[in-house]
Amino acid sequence: KKVKSVVTKSEGKLHHLIVAAVDHPYIHPTMPSKKKRDDQQKRNDKWYKLAKAQGYRSRAAFKLTQLNKKYNFLENSTTLLDLCAAPGGWCQVASKYMPQSSQIIGLDLLQMRPIPGVTMYDEFSGGDIMSSKCRSVLKRDLKGKKADVVLHDGAPNVGGAWSKDAYGQSELVLMSCKLACEFLKKGGIFITKVFRSSDYNSLMWVSIKYQK
Repeated sequence: KKVKSVVTKSEGKLHHLIVAAVDHPYIHPTMPSKKKRDDQQKRNDKWYKLAKAQGYRSRAAFKLTQLNKKYNFLENSTTLLDLCAAPGGWCQVASKYMPQSSQIIGLDLLQMRPIPGVTMYDEFSGGDIMSSKCRSVLKRDLKGKKADVVLHDGAPNVGGAWSKDAYGQSELVLMSCKLACEFLKKGGIFITKVFRSSDYNSLMWVSIKYQK
């Protein structure tokens, strides 16, 4: 995984775009050796066990923790939207580092176990970011406010067809970017995961154009 920061000077709604670019295993022309797969599994187990030990619901919590350590944005934020939030690891991190009484909203198709201080929505209550109901829920809850941070770590259910998986993930990125343009304050932080597919450069170009 590679994380890079793109900081623009535009006068648009988004000034800071942080992208986590993920290399999918299906991209590689040959499958990794058994030793490499075993080493990867050991690393995954390490972070999985560490997440469990610290009470986080997923290893992904450490991605946001590392980003916050580098950019120090959660402590200065009071309103945050987490798109495609299940199982809730990023919401847990946001709740830990943001000031008390902050507004944190987590949205996903899946139902999530409650987290103190976090408002959650599933597919049936407005958590589907592809739906108009999601926008209505956000408008209602934010009451005219704009979010300081919009997060997106979503991906489709990954299968064996890399092109289909990458296309689905790109759709989620574009929709999250649209929601960020609508609900993120000027100068706010937008963080998204992007599969490093053949559409990566085009997707990055479109995402940055949304900021202007």
